Amino acid sequence: MDANRERYNAVRSFWLSELEVLLGRLSAFDEKLLIVEPKDTVHRINNNRKFQPDLPLYKDNFTFTPYLKIAPASFHLSISPKESFIGGGLYRPPSDLLSKVRHAIDLEGDEFHSIVTEPRFVASYGGLDLEEPALATAPKGFSREHPFIKYLKMKSFIAIKYLDEETVCSEGLFDLVEEAYIAIKPLIDFLNQHR
Repeated sequence: MDANRERYNAVRSFWLSELEVLLGRLSAFDEKLLIVEPKDTVHRINNNRKFQPDLPLYKDNFTFTPYLKIAPASFHLSISPKESFIGGGLYRPPSDLLSKVRHAIDLEGDEFHSIVTEPRFVASYGGLDLEEPALATAPKGFSREHPFIKYLKMKSFIAIKYLDEETVCSEGLFDLVEEAYIAIKPLIDFLNQHR
């Protein structure tokens, strides 16, 4: 890192200036973002190797997570030479938060279902990411016959759209990010209002 620190700082400064523009665009849809600083939307470059010692010391991506310091569920943009994507939601929340989300789905399942099957959301993401690990049976306190059991069994509530290099380097990237943000915001709002 020491040999590349100057290059890294130059690229990071450019990234933060771009995020300032992006935050300005997205704040038109959520005034909470008006008080968010670009530096508060990026993840650290160091990997946490406490439980995964085989990870490299440093990440190879730049991120944008506008709710990173203000809410558990968020929108996310990750740019990397290996894999870039946009998406969001709530990824593997702690058990107390997961329990609250499940309770909200139990009470407001019709609303949750309409959010994750809304045409704009499905067009942007293809729906919720169902490849994430889920419970094999109903969570404690819920019937296997619950009309929204497939959501109650989930451990994460996320949606992802992978981006190719051409899209990432295109002038229309921020237009695509804004559209993806608008599409996923109802899901983020639902998850955050039940925390």
